[in-house]
Amino acid sequence: MPSGVLRPEKEFTVGQMLAALGGIAVAISIILDWVDFTSRGALHENNATLVSFEFLFDKGTESHNPSILIILIPAAALLLLAAMLPSFRVAGVVGGVGATLVPVLYCLQVQRGLDDELAGTRVGLFDFIGAGVYVALVGGVVGVIGSLLPRPEQA
Repeated sequence: MPSGVLRPEKEFTVGQMLAALGGIAVAISIILDWVDFTSRGALHENNATLVSFEFLFDKGTESHNPSILIILIPAAALLLLAAMLPSFRVAGVVGGVGATLVPVLYCLQVQRGLDDELAGTRVGLFDFIGAGVYVALVGGVVGVIGSLLPRPEQA
């Protein structure tokens, strides 16, 4: 086979398995519940398809398009690509960092909304975020770690 052709490795390394698990976790996080806290104090339980990308930077947005899927789907794909092809390790790091930033920014905006709307109450951030946030965060971190682990050189 010519040396310029991309081909999967014959044996999976720990790093590849972690990158694959990270990609799968990010993909699964898309269908799990996230909680959308709007500036009017209304809560809407939903999955990632209904969380606006703009919400990551503006807690008061009314927009619902595009959703955070524009980051999560490519991030999952990059992690899975990095798991399959050794020359795409940097893509795995990029995908993992992207998948990690989405839940972090999401939590920051939810906390800002809570501070504005429910200051002085016993309600906290963890009362308003669903499993999808945690799964995306863990998937992104695991994917980055897996992409950074050394792999044996191909012959």
